[in-house]
Parts: sequence; C-alpha cells; structure tokens
Amino acid sequence: MTTSDSGVLTQAELQAFERMRALISDAREVALSGHVSPDGDALGSELAMGWLVSQLNPQARVTPLLAGDRAVPPRYAFLEGADRLTDGRDYDGIPDLFIGVDTPTPDRLKNARPALERARHSVAVDHHVSMQEFADVNLLRESAASTGDIVYDFVRALGLVPPAGVATCLLTAIITDTGRFQYQNTDTHALRAASQLVEWGASPSLVSERIYQSYPLSLMRLRAQVLQRLSLDRSGRVAYSYVTQEDLRTFQLKPEDCDSLIDVVREVGGVDACVVLREGSAGTVRCNLRAKVDWLDVSDVASTFGGGGHRAAAGLTVACSLEDAIGTVVGAVSRAVCSHPRRDGSVAGGPRR
Repeated sequence: MTTSDSGVLTQAELQAFERMRALISDAREVALSGHVSPDGDALGSELAMGWLVSQLNPQARVTPLLAGDRAVPPRYAFLEGADRLTDGRDYDGIPDLFIGVDTPTPDRLKNARPALERARHSVAVDHHVSMQEFADVNLLRESAASTGDIVYDFVRALGLVPPAGVATCLLTAIITDTGRFQYQNTDTHALRAASQLVEWGASPSLVSERIYQSYPLSLMRLRAQVLQRLSLDRSGRVAYSYVTQEDLRTFQLKPEDCDSLIDVVREVGGVDACVVLREGSAGTVRCNLRAKVDWLDVSDVASTFGGGGHRAAAGLTVACSLEDAIGTVVGAVSRAVCSHPRRDGSVAGGPRR
C-alpha cells in the first residue's frame, strides 16, 4: 500500500499508531518537543500532537517544550498553544511518555533531550531521510511532505476532528514545509490534507499573512542586501548569497530572522539549486540549501558536512570563514548539479571552486 499519494496507511503505520495510542492512554505525564530552531512544521506538528494527547488522555499533564535557547519565533506566535511552550531547560519532570516530532536525531532536541532520556517511554514521528531510530516507537514516512501530514493522519485514524486553531497548526506545518505548495515534495496527500484542514476551520489567509506578509522593515532591508549580493556559480546553475555578522548588527536582527532569505534566492530563474550562507559568531557558517529540480537531493550534499534534511531542502553548519564556506559548500552543490545534464540537455561547465 502507499501513503503519500493515496492516503492509505501501511500496516506498519497502523501498528505504530496503535502503539502510540496505547502509550498516550497509559501516560500520566507527557512531554513533547520539535527540533532546535523550530520551523512551522516542527511547531505546528508539536502543538497539534499536544492537543491530540489531551483528547486521548484528558487526565495527563501535557508539556510542549522548546528545544532551543530562544523563544518562539514571532511569526509563529499566533499558533494555538504557542504560549504554553516551555523552555526545555525549565522542565524537570519525569515523563511517562516523550514524543519527538520532526526531529531526526536526539542531538536536534538539544535542551529537550534530557526529558527524552528521563522518559519511561518515547515516540518519534518524522519524515527526514536521516532519521535515527532513537525512540521506543519510531514512525518515519520519508515520502511525507511534512511531519504535519503524518500527525494529520493520526488525527484521522483516531476519528478526531480538531478545532480550527489546531487545524491551523497542521496547515501551517504543511504550508511551510512545502514552501506554500511550491516545492517538489508537494503531493496529493498534502493537498488533500490541506483541503480537509480548511474544512475543519484552518485559515490559509491567516497563515499566509502571519508567516509570509509580516516581515519587519529591518528584515526587508536585509533581503534587499541579499539580493544585491546574488551570484551564480561558474556553471550558472547554482544561485547563492550570504549574510554577515555585521548585517545582523546593522539591521538589529537575530540569526533565526534569516530563515526566510533562502526564498529570495530561490526566485532566481534558470538555476537548479540555491544556497544562503549566514556567518556565525564563533567561526561557523550556517548554510541553507534548496533544490529546484526533482532529481537533485540536497540532503546528500548536506550529509557530507554533517548536516541533513530533505531532498529539496537541507541545512548544514561548517567551521570555517564565510569565504571558505562559499567555496566549499557552493562548490559541493555545484558539483552535484553539474553531474547531471542541464534542463535543455546541454553539458554544464564545472563548478566555481
């Protein structure tokens, strides 16, 4: 049986859902977390799963955690339940059940990892190819456009109908991880799930306005700077730009404010991949990669640097100067791209470095 296109659950998924239901029903205390530096999928899936737990077990104490050192990104503060998210460092409970969502490895849990290690039982739900089986129940669906797609299926399998706010959390997960249904991972399952979520009261316009149409003026100015720095590799098939520490100081922005900048570079036509590099404060550079063609798997490139992600979207961190990162990381993406013929069938030139 298939899952992502037809919506039919595999036997393994049905068994995982049943084990998850039993663990939730038996738990007195449940902690949940998404990955550090949470995006819309991590937060939307976690908050929706928290609601689901409370429906299955109204007596359980449910604590959604933040894995990182920072508060909820402002653009996601509208999500129902976001005000209940607790810094993982402030949680000292011993949960009967820990649920990790959209988190491929325990390291990505950071401040929430001690809660996982103290838990009597654990569940992990994810769609990253690089997911490790670190929980008692590990539910991985690599074909899912988002973890929110899987949580949505769990909600349906249980016969639950979420309120509008929870439906909006799941819609946020799907919209953000498909790039507003523009990325290659957009499939019929994601579209059908989104349609059902809207029927349940989710608001696409609210998600769009809060996440994509509420940038502060300072970030818009940084976006203009990123546009000015746009470059192509020697083959002309990889677009890239960068952000410096001085930029963050000048525009009074935080590192997490830069997450949307990859979409600016992705708008360049005629390229197969794009990269945004952000200079860190401790001799590191964070790199976001995106593929614009179906055959390219940028998670393969990211994995060579210890990073990971999805075929169409991945990230990594390297310990070097910004200049060296441009040469190394953009060069690696360029080589991956140039290993395949151009879209018009012609032979590409070599990578920049």
